[in-house]
Amino acid sequence: MPQNALTDFYIYSSSDSESRLYTDGAGSNGGSRSDAVDQLAFDSSDTLYFLGDATFWYSLAYTMGGFSSRDIYYSHLDVDWYTGNGSPISSDSDSVMVTQDMVDQGFYVSTSLDSSYSHFSNETYYYESSSSSESLQGFDFGAGSVMQPISDVIRPGVEGAGEGFHVSSSANLSEFYYTDGAGDMGGA
Repeated sequence: MPQNALTDFYIYSSSDSESRLYTDGAGSNGGSRSDAVDQLAFDSSDTLYFLGDATFWYSLAYTMGGFSSRDIYYSHLDVDWYTGNGSPISSDSDSVMVTQDMVDQGFYVSTSLDSSYSHFSNETYYYESSSSSESLQGFDFGAGSVMQPISDVIRPGVEGAGEGFHVSSSANLSEFYYTDGAGDMGGA
C-alpha cells in the first residue's frame, strides 16, 4: 500500500474489541485513532474480525475531469486468513476462530474484491480526488505476510512475560520488540 494511503480497515480480537490493528500500517495516524494498537492480543479460541471501509475517488469521463467517490466496505471483499507458514485457515470470511497454529506461528490476512462487485474494477481509483494522487493497486487491504506474520503480544501473567521478554517475527528473529515499554533503552 502506498506510504500516504490511509484506509480504515482493521482487525480486532473478541478478547479486546476496543483495540484495533489497522491494516494500512498508519497505527494511530498521529493520534486520530485512539483505538489503534501496534500489536494485537489474541489467544486460541478467540475470534478475530476483519472490518472497516475506505473511500476512493475515480474520474467521471463525461464531466471532463470531475471525480466521484466510492466507498469500499469489508463486505465488498473476500477475506482470506492464513497461518504464519502460509497454510490456509479460512477463505471468504470476515472472521475466524483463532487456532493454536495461529498462536504458535502468527497469521496473516489478504483481501480481494468479491466477484459480486466486479463492476467496481472497471475504474481507476485514487486515494484523493485528483488523478495526480496515488492510485489504488488492487483490493488487498490485508495485513501481515508469510515473511512477516502478525504475532500475539506477550502479556503480563502469561508464561514468559516480564522484564526483558520480547515479541519477535518468525521471519526475522533478530528484530524484536520489548514488552516492558522501555524500548531498547537507548541501545542497551
